[in-house]
Amino acid sequence: MKHLIAATLVASAAATAQAAPYAVQASGFTAPATTLQGVHPGEGYSVTFILDNGGTSGAGQVWQAQHLACVIWRFNNAQDAVYRHPLAGASPDVTGQVASNAAGTALTSMFLLAAGIDNGAPPNAANLPTLTAPAVWTVEAGATEVLASGNGESVIATTGVYTIPGYWTPPRRVTAACDDTDYVAAAPAPTPVPAFGPWGVPITGALVALLGAGTGAHARRRPTRRQPSQPE
Repeated sequence: MKHLIAATLVASAAATAQAAPYAVQASGFTAPATTLQGVHPGEGYSVTFILDNGGTSGAGQVWQAQHLACVIWRFNNAQDAVYRHPLAGASPDVTGQVASNAAGTALTSMFLLAAGIDNGAPPNAANLPTLTAPAVWTVEAGATEVLASGNGESVIATTGVYTIPGYWTPPRRVTAACDDTDYVAAAPAPTPVPAFGPWGVPITGALVALLGAGTGAHARRRPTRRQPSQPE
């Protein structure tokens, strides 16, 4: 009976891996000048790509243009002015590919160019009060503007964003397609004890009875110790 229950529990405990988005980020760049309200001149900015190729690991992966799910810009030393462009259904201008090493500890290649136009810019921005659609962003070494608003305001850059893999962080699993907070696995649900159906009770009773009968028969078959005979 113990073996039957154990085998049933093992068979019902199979787990499946699920595809997940991964983020890579480049930072340490400075905007020497800006006309976009909310961005402070002379302070830093960063850019994050969220990538999803249907894989379940950040190790030994290759992400092509169609796997770019979102781009996130953060401005100021406090990184408090944020702009996100969800790319589902969009067609950004992308050259090259992103790849990670076999251990997932570093990138071995990066897009040479990534640029996009966002017609829904205002809903996707925080602390950027004058950003209007269409917003245009560019990730490229030497780009003079990294973000331009539809009203003519922009963030000026001298170096743009370096696309050398060493400037980018290793891939890390994140929460969602346009949310780069670290992924936290949910606690596993308790495994229910499998039910045996309407015949379970009588079958279990019969098995217990058979086990009891076998134990009784074994006890009856045990030899008794012979007592030594007493002298007359």
